[in-house]
Amino acid sequence: MIKIHNDQNTYSIKFEHRKTYLYASKLGKQINSETCKESWKQILNESQKNQYQKILVEIEDVGDIGTIPEIREMIIELSDLIDDKSIAIINTQAQNFKTIRFAEMSATNLGLQVKFYTSVGEAKEWLLLQE
Repeated sequence: MIKIHNDQNTYSIKFEHRKTYLYASKLGKQINSETCKESWKQILNESQKNQYQKILVEIEDVGDIGTIPEIREMIIELSDLIDDKSIAIINTQAQNFKTIRFAEMSATNLGLQVKFYTSVGEAKEWLLLQE
């Protein structure tokens, strides 16, 4: 488990190496887009290090993930790490719905396979169907 703590934020990421995908559980609040981006880099690096092409991320208490322009910039910056991966993101609390839908649309427009869900079952079903 990775724990990050600074003056503004505390969050942790727990990884489980499953048979066909990496599972990451992210707990804690994102205070700004930089913290959000840093947590995604850690998840993507873990998947790359262990040669996973599929990632299932469950997020609890998303908090503030940034403005629309910050989200777009973050997706562009991370696109090289995401490029060949399928990522299903679960936010059961459905916070920041409009921002999350924008992030999904931005990723799709860049040719990335990123989908957001509010149900673990739906997310896992989609992820396991990806090649």
